Amino acid sequence: MKSTAQLAAACLLLFAFCGCSNNNDKPVANAAAMGCANSLSRIAHAKESWAARSGASSNAVPTWDDLDSYFRHGPPKCPEGGTYTIGALNELPKCSVAGHNEYFLSTLKPGP
Repeated sequence: MKSTAQLAAACLLLFAFCGCSNNNDKPVANAAAMGCANSLSRIAHAKESWAARSGASSNAVPTWDDLDSYFRHGPPKCPEGGTYTIGALNELPKCSVAGHNEYFLSTLKPGP
């Protein structure tokens, strides 16, 4: 029978080979971060629609009143109580919960 030390070493190797170790390169994807990323995406799409409809320049900054008609149930809300910043058309919207922005950015697909 193997010793405890050999068994522990084998388990560590198994975790290393199967990728079960903690990977800190990717933002944490919890339910709140995913919900917030969805809201940030909705805000970004509303900004694009508003820009197309209004003919605004890329540095224009829409207000919540400008975007109100794009949200059937009112402006999106962060699941953890963060505050959204719409930003200019040439910027992505942001949440005051920093980890949510990191996750949102990780979900965006690179352009062509």
